[in-house]
Amino acid sequence: MSEFLRNAGTVVVKQHKIADSGAVKTQFGVIKEFLHMKALMFRSVIIGTVIGILPGTGGTTGSVIAYNEAVRWSKHPEKFGTGIDEGIAAPEFANNAACGGALVPTLTLGIPGSSTTTVIPAALMSHGLTPGPNLFVQNKEMVWGVFGGYLVANVLMIMGGLFGIWMFAKILRVPRQILNWVIFILCVVGSFGINSNLQDVWIMFAFGLLWYLLEKYTVIRWSPWSWRSSWDPSRKRP
Repeated sequence: MSEFLRNAGTVVVKQHKIADSGAVKTQFGVIKEFLHMKALMFRSVIIGTVIGILPGTGGTTGSVIAYNEAVRWSKHPEKFGTGIDEGIAAPEFANNAACGGALVPTLTLGIPGSSTTTVIPAALMSHGLTPGPNLFVQNKEMVWGVFGGYLVANVLMIMGGLFGIWMFAKILRVPRQILNWVIFILCVVGSFGINSNLQDVWIMFAFGLLWYLLEKYTVIRWSPWSWRSSWDPSRKRP
């Protein structure tokens, strides 16, 4: 919501012409650039898996911790927040690893490991299956089916990301005025759809307005998972 308010308060003088996104191609050679991140990958995957196993945490917490550890172990921590590969890769490694870790408490204890895995116990119970240790003994075929489904889903996500990038890049050609209202509608629908409660929408508006004011009247150095600010009410954010 803060993004909507910030864009709404910005006068767009000229719409810059974006190059034809049909020219965007997948460059498989970029994968080689991640080979020097072996230690970062190993550390982030371990963090994401362990955090994912903890009930009710999820990938967001793992991503924050992995990013923090990447900054702490880096020889150039001042470059984080500028778009370097390590700052992007560390949270994503942990976020993806947390998805598998979240299955551990979900299937063994019946306690969702994240907000997205809450549907798994409900789906199992709707078919007369009770999550827990007995599930691995009495319905082991179904458990292996879940593991196989996760494997297939990861393969499909890789294929979709590699060969669908040209289509995703077309979003850059959408005018900001239209994209801004799409963001607004998604924020409202998403907030209301969680609990079908209008109060959640007002809470979303309140925190969006709060962050907008913090950005406007506070000098903030923003990175994906951390921010520092020095309060200066007389200065507006450029």
